[in-house]
Amino acid sequence: QARQALGGFGHTSLRRAMFPGLRGKTRRICRGSQRHLPAVLPVRKAAPVTSAWPWSSYHNSESLRVDASLCRGPQSRGLSAAAPVEEPPEASEELLPEPPTSEQLRMLWIASALPFVGFGFLDNFLMILSGDLIDATLCVRFSLSTMAAAAIGNTISDAAGIFSGGVVEGVARKFGVEEPPLSNEQRKLPSTKYSQYSGQLVGILVGCILGCCPLLWIDPYEGERLKHEKERYEVLQTVINKVGDMLQAEAAFLMMKDESRDDLASASQTPNLPKNFRWSLSDGFIGHVTSTGQFVNIIDAQEETLYRPHLHDNLLGSGIRVNSLLCMPIFTKGKVRGVIALINKANGSWFSQKDEDILSAVCSHISVAMSDDKHNFDEIIETCEQSMTTSGAAEWSRSARRIANNLYLPALEGIRTVLGAEAVTLMLVDQTNQDLYTE
Repeated sequence: QARQALGGFGHTSLRRAMFPGLRGKTRRICRGSQRHLPAVLPVRKAAPVTSAWPWSSYHNSESLRVDASLCRGPQSRGLSAAAPVEEPPEASEELLPEPPTSEQLRMLWIASALPFVGFGFLDNFLMILSGDLIDATLCVRFSLSTMAAAAIGNTISDAAGIFSGGVVEGVARKFGVEEPPLSNEQRKLPSTKYSQYSGQLVGILVGCILGCCPLLWIDPYEGERLKHEKERYEVLQTVINKVGDMLQAEAAFLMMKDESRDDLASASQTPNLPKNFRWSLSDGFIGHVTSTGQFVNIIDAQEETLYRPHLHDNLLGSGIRVNSLLCMPIFTKGKVRGVIALINKANGSWFSQKDEDILSAVCSHISVAMSDDKHNFDEIIETCEQSMTTSGAAEWSRSARRIANNLYLPALEGIRTVLGAEAVTLMLVDQTNQDLYTE
């Protein structure tokens, strides 16, 4: 096109006319590179053209500017604006590696997935077991949260995963699971990376799901239950000490009913009594209160039919001899759950009705504290009402009647003598039968 525009000059004449300073260098530049080299386009100067030849105005090389459409490569000797020359097939084969086959991609997916199944299984399995153990021991002992147990368990499982990495991969190779031979260029292809990453993702998901199997047999609420029991024990220990001091008892203790062994186990006690003792449901006054659900207020234990020298003369090996005793049941959901016993009123006296009312209120609050969180308000009120209206066991109040007779009879004899009456009687009101009775 340029030759036609310049009057049919040949290629050499045209190059010399347009590139006077380059001469033979242009050919080496165009032939020595596969890239698109800039061609030369004429740029007219503002000065008027004095020569009759149209190409005389282009003789100065400073008036030229570059365009990438007129010089392509060694296949063309003319300044043509033809399409870019395609690169040789040899160069194309080196830049684009052969993609992996479907069989290679499948083997790569399996080889990537199986080790991660083992990693995911060990990670979740060890984390759940160690976290549950820590939650039931260290967290209870040092009052740590469940999240702390999970963090420590995760740390243990991660540390174990570092040492087990080679084992998992070795087991996979033993079963013939290995990655196919791929070149570095093939591993960089999107299809290869997709197969590798998707296999790892599926493997870790399957392994983590299988690693949750300890949840099938462990108790997920054991840690929380032990924490509540520890807090409850601390509260009850404080209550027993306060009640013993408030009612001026020589000793006090709280016992809970053990359904599996059908006896009573100590829950808290004053410091002058031993720890972790048990009591049979058929022994003494405490066993009677647990069996019947009625409280007893004993003034002189030695005069009662349930007095047992081996139990009451040396209470639990503490050196305390039982004289007076106040024992009340603790109800939960309508059943006797435990008992509170106060031993020996101070100064040789006995426990009064006011002491009974105070201990009954304490038993009511302990019943609510021992109930679970699912107790509704009606059940709590019913438990409190049952604790507050618990009646005494009349058959175990002979000593109280003897004391009353020692007080009443001299007074009645004095009244009869002073008034000159033939007989005098004291009648009491029976609220249950709505009548009067005499003792």
